[in-house]
Amino acid sequence: MQPIRLALSAFTAALASSLALVAACGSTSSGNPATAGDSGQAEDSSGNVDTSMGDTSTAGDSPGAVDGSSDAGVGHLGFPDVVNGGDPQMTSTKVVTITFQGDGMATQLDAFGQGVTQSAWWSSIIADYCQSDGGPCMGQPGVSAALTTAPGASYTDSSFGGASTLQPALAAIIASGAVPPPDANTLYLMYFPSTTTINLDGQPGCSSGWDGYHGQMQYTSDAGSTAVIYGVVMECPMYQVSDVTNTASHEIAESATDGYAGAQGNGGWYVDLSDVNTWGWSDVFSGGEVGDLCVDQLGLSQDVTTESYGDGGSFTAQRIWSTSQAKAMKNPCIPVPSGEVYFSASPEKAFFVMDVGQTRTFQATAFTDGTFPSWTLTPQDWTDPNTAYLQLSVSGIADGGVSVSTGSAVTVTMKLLADPSGTANGEADGVLMSTDTADPTVATKGHIWPFAVMTTAAAADAGVTEPPSAHRRPHHGDRVRLGRR
Repeated sequence: MQPIRLALSAFTAALASSLALVAACGSTSSGNPATAGDSGQAEDSSGNVDTSMGDTSTAGDSPGAVDGSSDAGVGHLGFPDVVNGGDPQMTSTKVVTITFQGDGMATQLDAFGQGVTQSAWWSSIIADYCQSDGGPCMGQPGVSAALTTAPGASYTDSSFGGASTLQPALAAIIASGAVPPPDANTLYLMYFPSTTTINLDGQPGCSSGWDGYHGQMQYTSDAGSTAVIYGVVMECPMYQVSDVTNTASHEIAESATDGYAGAQGNGGWYVDLSDVNTWGWSDVFSGGEVGDLCVDQLGLSQDVTTESYGDGGSFTAQRIWSTSQAKAMKNPCIPVPSGEVYFSASPEKAFFVMDVGQTRTFQATAFTDGTFPSWTLTPQDWTDPNTAYLQLSVSGIADGGVSVSTGSAVTVTMKLLADPSGTANGEADGVLMSTDTADPTVATKGHIWPFAVMTTAAAADAGVTEPPSAHRRPHHGDRVRLGRR
């Protein structure tokens, strides 16, 4: 059984922490929403204060770091790197849209599947991930497979090699000739109505927080055994077609860039987990695939875009991570709407090793990729909505935010309140949340920059160390592709 990747629905609740997936993408397991506020703890400066921050080289000493801090002696990070693990990937994706009898969305989903890889959206989001040999990027026209049979009442599937009734069902559809035979560029995208239950390792779709995932299986025929990439998209209650295509676009992009688990077992395009500064991103965004990293964790619909077909129709899709935009410190989630300005704050490092009760400080610098007035920067604990792990303040203001503008340098103070080793990720996760309003709960625009905290004992067990400041990225050895994030 090959690994399965989850997709986030911005409209559903978090997955249970027991659901472990390789390169999982989507639903948050631990991030507090903006409405959750802070840890609820008052500032306590009596802990062991350690302000040693390692290397304080200027940001300009390393590629990708932002310059413009009011303290030239403090560096800060660039966006995380998304790298190719070296396993096979699709070079000319063909989407096979599988719908079932009675699906009222079938006509619109068929049109979406036939045109999505021929669209300007696809051309823009796939450009950074084409094969290095200069192979095709645009994709093939999609294929419609509107089945005349109803789906089963329920299916099981597994990311752990457990029992699956969905994969044999898909194999039977392929064997029947209702869909084209598989090849290295084929994605079978199956849409299920809300009346069908898909239990992924015991977690039912829609009700437990996920509305889509992609996976890999082996299909055996007289011609031999072939790796098959498939996606599952749920038409959850109250969903409109736009909600469904938004999820589907997430899965299509990730299937094309990170669908195969080949002989190397490293996958395709994924956030660089050899850099501990990226671990908070993988935690908070529930994975590190190109769709995961652009899911709007603030729930402000900033991850949604509308794309036109050639015939004048349109579809809704998710914005996708761009490596070239990220390296240029511009809005990394494309396509970027005309006139939209990205604003955020980058820390000098994003991974910390400290003990329970210890207090640390670090510097963060506000930046934009255009002209933007001042905004509010608020540090928040996103480890677990039910337990306080991090007590955070900024520039001496506890349980609140400060006004910043491009180039502002601020000091963030954090205290580790509890041992996070038993959490889903083994780390405490915080975010630097930038919002266009002083009250994050009424923001209309906003962005987050995650960071992670690990105890000294856990770091020693994992064989990792805290990195120096200012975007210096030593390699700490291989880390297993993260489980459910």
